[in-house]
Formats: sequence, structure tokens, C-alpha cells
Amino acid sequence: MILTKHLFVDSLHNFIIATDVAAANVPSHRLLIDQVDSLKELFGQYFYKVS
Repeated sequence: MILTKHLFVDSLHNFIIATDVAAANVPSHRLLIDQVDSLKELFGQYFYKVS
């Protein structure tokens, strides 16, 4: 099975603040939305930039 990893990194300090590993056949946009929403709950606001 091939896996892909998805990371959210704090661009100021280069800290990894969220990770996710999924099968390669899972579209990235499906995971991205869930990660962004969970980080909003954690930090209380959405991020300004996602790259």
C-alpha cells in the first residue's frame, strides 16, 4: 500500500502543527478541509495562508 503524508507547518518557526497519513488513492482536498477545520477549533481562527 502506498501512503501519502500531509503536513501543516508554522512558517515562522517551522514547527509541524498537524499531520495526516492516508492511502494514496484518497484525494488530498478531502483531508485538507478536515485538517483546516480541526486547526481552527484548536487555535480559534483560520490560517492566513495554506501552501
